[in-house]
Amino acid sequence: MGRPVVMVAAGLLLILLLVAVAHSVAPEVSGKSALVQDKTGQTIKPEKESLLVRKVEGRSYFHLQELKRLGIQIDVDEEMGTVTLNEGALTLHLVREAPVLSRNHRYLPVDATPLWEGENEIWIPVEVVEVGFDRSVKVDSVKGVATVGPPAAEASAFSDHSPDSPEEISVAQMIEYLSFLSSPIEGAQVSSQPSHLPGAPRTYRGGTHEGLDYYTAASGMVIDTDTAVIAAADGIIVRVDHDYVEMSEKQRNRLLEIAARHQGQTPAHIFDKMRGRTVWIQHKNGVLTRYAHLDRVSPNLQLGDEVKRGDRVGYVGNSGTRDGVKGNDRGLHLHFDILIDDRWIWEPYTPAERRQILEGVFN
Repeated sequence: MGRPVVMVAAGLLLILLLVAVAHSVAPEVSGKSALVQDKTGQTIKPEKESLLVRKVEGRSYFHLQELKRLGIQIDVDEEMGTVTLNEGALTLHLVREAPVLSRNHRYLPVDATPLWEGENEIWIPVEVVEVGFDRSVKVDSVKGVATVGPPAAEASAFSDHSPDSPEEISVAQMIEYLSFLSSPIEGAQVSSQPSHLPGAPRTYRGGTHEGLDYYTAASGMVIDTDTAVIAAADGIIVRVDHDYVEMSEKQRNRLLEIAARHQGQTPAHIFDKMRGRTVWIQHKNGVLTRYAHLDRVSPNLQLGDEVKRGDRVGYVGNSGTRDGVKGNDRGLHLHFDILIDDRWIWEPYTPAERRQILEGVFN
């Protein structure tokens, strides 16, 4: 009886030893993630991952939640209408119904308009992953899947620099920083009206004016739909609204009602609608300029084009305004924005200092 018992015990010990060894070398697999861990706890990313895609009007989209399988972190702000995606050192930012994509606060020439069909039904163009995260994407339209390659070995770095803390820049320093810009309308002066400057209240939407307005008389010249709008400096076209469709008066009033509920912080997607037809140019040192309320844009201007200072980008209009939605030709003006690393730069300055900076740069 002793020998069989010893043999059984030895067999059980051998099985337990094999199980222990297998556990120590096998990677741990998360129940929902495509990522695995080795025995040291380090995350191993697969060389390639297949994600389901949806095709709409010739473009392929990933469901937002599918991106988690790539290890991408997702943050959706339903009220502001924004999506933030993060992977390693890269952070991407998208806006509901807006064809723009920023990476680490610099805009890329990508039409990244998401399909926003509800809080849990957001679809992201595959180009966001391909260009924004520097990943290869190969779409198989027949199977309805896309093969996504691993992330780039290193995050793309910018060859220029922007201030770490724009809010700490003096008036003189800001004038010097923006000195490469010129007026977006040849011969126009900074408006003499305080309501046309950054920081002026906008009671109709419960918010603040972001940029500088160029109107007839106040800008020292006649401003109409024949007035050319020009690039303020060399840069890359990161948005050009050839296919802009004007809102109805009812739609605009509804958006303004929603905006007024947010106590001075107009939701990003509503703000975007209020700008009407726009052109955006990404310049050096993190500076972005926006040209809003345009009547039309230059017909040959395309996303990704390099433009030189003084190149024509469009013509003054009133799109997105209360007059624009009524279809009349009143209230014609250019709304001109300057941002640094996608931030509103005027917060630290008094109204007088804002005027001093603008006149120091443009007059």
